[in-house]
Amino acid sequence: MQKRHTKIAIIGAGSAGLSAWHAARKHTDDVMLLESGAYGTTCARVGCMPSKLFIAAANVAHNARKAELFGVNVNEVAIDGKAVIARVKHERDRFVGNARYALLPPGT
Repeated sequence: MQKRHTKIAIIGAGSAGLSAWHAARKHTDDVMLLESGAYGTTCARVGCMPSKLFIAAANVAHNARKAELFGVNVNEVAIDGKAVIARVKHERDRFVGNARYALLPPGT
């Protein structure tokens, strides 16, 4: 096992860990962030954020199918599953990427 010495060790790179890292960095550069998995919150990677994007796509399709009730004529509503998944993956990567960039020094 490798030994390292640090003034502050933060376990977990989720929301709380990233906030703690930023707070600690205001007082010392000797901060270590320990994470065994991907950086970013579970919510952003696989939880509430991706699921809300799927729900939003379903709501748009549902509303488009009901548009005629409001005098709006939509000829055909078709769901492109691959496009929906591509958007969810893109947004997920953006959410999680922001967590990685938050650890970079200012100006990089």
